[in-house]
Amino acid sequence: MKTRLLFLTTTCLLPLLLVALVSATRGSQAQPATVQFIDQNNVPISGEVRVLCFASATAVSPFADRIIPVTNGQPEVLPDGCTHLAALRLRHSQPAGKRPGPAYDVYATSWQPGATQPLPASGNVMISDERPLTLFHVVASLGWTPAPGTAVTSVADVTEALRQLSATLYDWTEGQMAIGPISVATGGARWAEADLRFSPANDKRPSAFVGGIVPETLAYTGSFTNTTYTPAATFYGRLWDGRDAFVEGNGRWTQPVAYRTIAHEWAHYALFLYDAYQSHTGLSGYCICADLATTGCRTAVPDASAMAYHYNGAEFWHKDTHLTVANFCYDTWQYRVHGQPDWDTLAQWHLIQGLPLSFAPLRQPTPQLTDGPELGLAAHLFGQEPGWRAFLPAVVRTGTAVPAPSEPTVNLILDSASPPTASQPSQVYLLKGDPANPARILPQGRVTGDPAGAVLGQIRLLDVAPADTVRAFVDWPDAGGRYTLFSNNNPSGNIITQANPWSYALEHNFTLTNNRVAALALFLRDNDGLLAAPMAQICSLDAAVGCHPGWQIPMSDAGGWWQAELTPLPGQAELPRYLVARIWDGSAPAVQKEIVQWLQVAGGVGPTHNDGMAPLLDDVVMVNTQFPLANAGDCNVVSYMPAANNDALTAPLPPGIGGFIGIPLDIRITLFPGQCPIRVPGQPIPLPVSVLINLGYSQDEVDRLGLNEQTQLAILHYVPNFGWALWQQVSGNSDLNWLTAVTTDDGIYAIGWRP
Repeated sequence: MKTRLLFLTTTCLLPLLLVALVSATRGSQAQPATVQFIDQNNVPISGEVRVLCFASATAVSPFADRIIPVTNGQPEVLPDGCTHLAALRLRHSQPAGKRPGPAYDVYATSWQPGATQPLPASGNVMISDERPLTLFHVVASLGWTPAPGTAVTSVADVTEALRQLSATLYDWTEGQMAIGPISVATGGARWAEADLRFSPANDKRPSAFVGGIVPETLAYTGSFTNTTYTPAATFYGRLWDGRDAFVEGNGRWTQPVAYRTIAHEWAHYALFLYDAYQSHTGLSGYCICADLATTGCRTAVPDASAMAYHYNGAEFWHKDTHLTVANFCYDTWQYRVHGQPDWDTLAQWHLIQGLPLSFAPLRQPTPQLTDGPELGLAAHLFGQEPGWRAFLPAVVRTGTAVPAPSEPTVNLILDSASPPTASQPSQVYLLKGDPANPARILPQGRVTGDPAGAVLGQIRLLDVAPADTVRAFVDWPDAGGRYTLFSNNNPSGNIITQANPWSYALEHNFTLTNNRVAALALFLRDNDGLLAAPMAQICSLDAAVGCHPGWQIPMSDAGGWWQAELTPLPGQAELPRYLVARIWDGSAPAVQKEIVQWLQVAGGVGPTHNDGMAPLLDDVVMVNTQFPLANAGDCNVVSYMPAANNDALTAPLPPGIGGFIGIPLDIRITLFPGQCPIRVPGQPIPLPVSVLINLGYSQDEVDRLGLNEQTQLAILHYVPNFGWALWQQVSGNSDLNWLTAVTTDDGIYAIGWRP
C-alpha cells in the first residue's frame, strides 16, 4: 500500500517556530483598521484583499499574509502591529488543468514594480489594475529520489532555481509576473501534474511545449498562422550547464545558465512565445543582435531577445526600444507565428487565452524598455499561500519507508577482444524492483568520457536500490552490431556488456485524437526468429502509474512484424508524451532478447499548421516548415526514439565520415491535410512539403574529438535498401549546438563527424 509523506526541509523549521511565537503574541489580537482600500478609479473596494503585514516601513519581511474581508473600502480587522502593508486584490484565478487548483493568479497590487517598502496602514491605499502582478503556482517533479548529499540535483537546488526563476521572470516582464506557491516532488510523485519535469537522464536537453500551461485544448488564430495549444509540460535532464546535462559542478539548477534556461522554457510554456534564433528558412541568427551569444550588442538599451540566446539576452524583443532591429527578427519562428515582436504578443497574453479581464495583465512598456526591476515586495510572495507567514517548501515522496538510494558512478565495459578506440552511442536504464516486472524504468542517459581499454566510459546512476537492475545498450557499427548487458545484478558495480548477435528492427507510431496522444503502435521485426511470444509494455516516470499492468500486452504477428498498440489508461486524457518502452520474450525471458528505450512525442510540425498541436521546442529534435498546411489537425505529429534498426546501425558510413555524434534517432513525421495516412512498418511516408529537421548534439563529444563544428559535422540519413546518405546542413549553430537539414522524408537521422 502506498503512503504519502510530507517532509519539511530543515531550513524551514526555524521560520515555523517563529510563526508559532508570532501567533502566540499577535495571532489572537487585532487592531481597528484606519486604512481604506480603493481601486484605480478611487472607488472603495468591497470583497477580499490579500494583505502582507509589516511591523515597520523598514521591516525585512512581513509577519503575516492574510486574506481579509473588505466592505466599502474598510477591512474588518488587521493583525495587531500591522503598521505598514502591501495589498493585493485577486482579479482572476486560472485553472491548472493538469491538477486541482490554479495555474496562476492575476492580482491588482498596491505598489509599483520593484518597490521595496510597504505603505503605511492608514488613509487611502490604492490597489490598482494598472499595477498587475501574475503569480504562477508551480509544481516541479524529479523523476528519481535524490540520495542524501547528492552531487547532482537536490530539492534545495530546484527550490532555489525556482526562486531565481521568479526574479528572472519579474525582470523580463517588467515587474508583472513572478512565482508564487511551489511544490517540489521527488521519486516521480506528481509527475503528470508537474509544470517542470526533471528526468534522471544525463543526455536530456531542456525543452517545452508551447502554451502547455492551458487548462484544456485551445485554438489560437495568429497573425499569419493558426495552431492548437494543449495541456503539457516543460522537460529537463538531471543537470544543465548550457551545453550538456551531465557535467557535475557546472550544471546545477542554482547556476545562472541553468535557471535562465528554465525561464526561457517557461516563456514558451506559459507566455506562448517562440524561438528567435533561427529563420523560417533554417538559417541561424539572433534577434535582435547578431553578436548576442558572444560580446552582446548593448549600447544604450538592454540586449534582446531572451528567446534568441537567454544566457545573455536580458529582455524580450520590444519594437520601440530596439529600433535598429535587423531583418532577421522578422524571419524568426516568433514572427512567423505571431507576426509581431515578443512584447506585442505579451500584451495580448490574456486575449490568447480568453481571460475574463477588463485590463491587460501584461502591459507593454512605453516608450522604451529599461533594465527590469528587482523583485522587491514581490519576493515575499514566493513559495507562499495566503494565511502562512513562513515559506514551507514541501518534499513529496511515495511508497513505504526504504533505505536511502545511492548514486554510484560505474564503468561501462565492453567484453570484446578488440577494445573500442572511440566513444560509441550508448543507453543506460535502471529497472526499479523485479526485473521481470519492474515497477518503474528510469532512463539514465549515456556513458561519458574517453574509452580506456575495455572501458567505454562512465555514468553516475541515480536512485539505485539493492533490488534494482540495469539495462545497457551500446551500438558499435565497426564491431558489427550491438552490445547489451547480460548480467543484471549489482547496479552499483561495473556494467559489463557482451556482443549480442540478435538482429531486429523496432519502429513506432503515435496517433492523435483531438490533439491529444491517443495511441502508440510498436512494430518489431525479429530478423532471427528468436521470439516465440513477445510482450510489450510502456512505463511512465510518474510514480503513481509507472509500469502499469494495463500497459503490458502480448504482441501479435502481422505480416512479418510483431505489433502492439497501447492506449491511455482509464481516466487519462492521453498517453505520456515522454515514456519508456520495453519488449521481451514472454516464453523464455533473457536479457539478450530484451529491448528497452525511451520515446518522445514532440507535438506537431512547427511552428503552426492550422489546427495542429503546438510543437515541443529546444529538444534534441525539432521539426519545422515554412509551408503551413490547412486542416492538418490530428494528421500532424512528430515523435522520435533511439534508432533500433540493425540494418541501419551496421550499415557502412559514407566515405569521409568517422562516426556518430550521439545516438542515431528514428524520427517519425506525419503531416497531411485531411485523411491521415496508414503507416506501414518498414515503409517511410514521403511528406507533401519539405521540412527542416534540427538535430542537437553534445558539446562534450565534439570537444573530446577535437572537432571544428563549422566544418567537420554533417547530418546523415539512413535510406532503406540504400544505406547512409550524407545530408548537407542548411545551417548550424555552434552556440546552441544544432544542425539543420531540409528533407521530405522521415526515418533514421544522425549527426556524423569528419576526421
